[in-house]
Amino acid sequence: MDHYRGVGIVFLRNFIKAHGSTIEEKFIQGLNEEQNSIFLGASNNNWVPVPVTEKLFEQAAQLLYPGDQNAYRHLGRERAKENFSGIYKSLLKITTIAFIIKRAAKVWEASYEKGHARVEKNKDENRAIFIVEDYPEFSPVMMEVGCGYIEGVVGLSSAENIQVNKDVSDPQAWKWHITWD
Repeated sequence: MDHYRGVGIVFLRNFIKAHGSTIEEKFIQGLNEEQNSIFLGASNNNWVPVPVTEKLFEQAAQLLYPGDQNAYRHLGRERAKENFSGIYKSLLKITTIAFIIKRAAKVWEASYEKGHARVEKNKDENRAIFIVEDYPEFSPVMMEVGCGYIEGVVGLSSAENIQVNKDVSDPQAWKWHITWD
């Protein structure tokens, strides 16, 4: 079983708490004992089973964005904002988008126990491919959260009209195609 660093769970816990005690109580009521224990006890550096992480993101999306087909992307964008806040946010406005996406690949590598992330980018084009290799399988939930995360990270730059499309055609290389103006 693969594991995800607890930092994403800490983000969810804080994000849900920021929506008020009623939302937080509803969220916790929808969890089983294991999920609740992980949700309340995760720290930034411990490892959490990926299936539990997926369930927590699923539960949060349904509660915070009911009926919204972009709910997972919303969570991904919020996660990116939280990840790249403070000094990073200021630096992202003056650096290249290629640098930003490469930085996101390093964050991915620090967050997952398995797999390797890299970026393919042609120098003169406003497009790139974020690629994860040697990773067993991404659930549809986490693929969509990934789309939102990449949109959020690139959105912290001066880029506009950001589009991120997932590509699941090769199970050995999970891809997100990114374009911007």
